[in-house]
Amino acid sequence: MTKKLYYESAYIREWNTRITRKLERENGTYLILNETAFYPHGGGQPCDLGWIDKIPVLDVVLEEGEILHKVERFPE
Repeated sequence: MTKKLYYESAYIREWNTRITRKLERENGTYLILNETAFYPHGGGQPCDLGWIDKIPVLDVVLEEGEILHKVERFPE
C-alpha cells in the first residue's frame, strides 16, 4: 500500500522513495511507489503532474487502493 504524503502536506515537491512495482499495460507504463505526493485525479479534481527521476508523470490514478503513476517510460 502506497503511503499518501499529500495528506501530510500539499506542498511536498521532493521526497525519496522506492518503486515497488512496474506495470506495462495497453494504455501505458505505470509505476507504483512506496510513498507518493502525487494526488490522483477523481471527483472533478485533476491529478498532480511532475517527474520521477527526470521521467514525466503523465497521469495519476487510484485503482483498488493503489496509486498508479503513468510515466513516459520506465526508469533505467
